[in-house]
Amino acid sequence: MGDLNRTNDQLMSAIRGALEEEKVPQWKWKLKSFVIASLLAGCILTFLHWIWPDAVTHQILTATSCVWLLLLIALSLYFKPQPRLEVRGFWSTWTWGRLLMGMTLISLLQIAVCPDLAALSNLPNYLSSLTEPMTQTFMNWGGMSLCMFFCGLIFSGLAAGLVFLTVREAIAYAPKKYFLGIFAVMLLGQSPVILLQTMDAHARLHLPYWLMGSLTALLTILFLFRQMRFEKTN
Repeated sequence: MGDLNRTNDQLMSAIRGALEEEKVPQWKWKLKSFVIASLLAGCILTFLHWIWPDAVTHQILTATSCVWLLLLIALSLYFKPQPRLEVRGFWSTWTWGRLLMGMTLISLLQIAVCPDLAALSNLPNYLSSLTEPMTQTFMNWGGMSLCMFFCGLIFSGLAAGLVFLTVREAIAYAPKKYFLGIFAVMLLGQSPVILLQTMDAHARLHLPYWLMGSLTALLTILFLFRQMRFEKTN
């Protein structure tokens, strides 16, 4: 009975919140989305130029533009007036927005620590030196193809695990009809990485191996979360 009352209270609170948001002019939340997306994209552009000063400028600009567009979409979904509920089986645009925004931001880690992924730079930096032993091991085992597979597997798995934690109940209890949408959003969030690979002939040859690794990771992480059941503690 207590759980039912708590759920009803949350529902009523979410509805009241949505009604209050509806009173705000649309241009305000759209402008808010635009400003935040632009600021984040600007920070990302500065960061990428800082760690890879010798990188090809048009590649960095293209990747950052893609990130800006994804963040704008994600933030628009997030700030759009709606009931903000975390209920098992219920997916609002708020949930989809959080999923896309998290995957977009976290997947950029691949570019920061592995410039060879998209032929951005041949010069190492502090971040890439952290993964150099692992990269060299994969290259010794099976060359660039195997390295790209493990790159997709590790980074997509890490990003998916962290992002799914933010919407863990929605993922754990999501209806199967949402699975295709979840995979689409997770790949869309990594589209800046994919786009950079398609812009380089050498990286493009090994893109299928990266995709196989990424899809394997997404399937595995989704399966693991489906096997768990998260109980609310408050």
